[in-house]
Amino acid sequence: IRLRGETFKRGIGCHALAEIVYKARSNYKRFVATVGLDDEKDSGSVTFEVYADDKPLFKSGKVTRRDPWKIVDVAIPKGTKLVRLVVGDAGDGIGCDHADWANAGFITEGEAEPE
Repeated sequence: IRLRGETFKRGIGCHALAEIVYKARSNYKRFVATVGLDDEKDSGSVTFEVYADDKPLFKSGKVTRRDPWKIVDVAIPKGTKLVRLVVGDAGDGIGCDHADWANAGFITEGEAEPE
């Protein structure tokens, strides 16, 4: 994963249109990531969104490869069942839309309740 010349060792790379869904654990407190278009292509535009079930937590607006990274750092509401990471095509098709969620992960607190 490369964003604006910097390599990230961990993260999620996907192509618009994409939806990545995580079952929320009771100890998930925050979701964090650095998002942007991968350096692999020289064009494209996407949107990044994070949802707790159907509640929007983060919306990036249109992101191009020339834009600076966007930092995602959102609280996961208590009782959330699913955390959804959504990549859209910014309304102009999916050509070159290589989207990265660099250093993505959940900040936890304590132990998760047994399922």
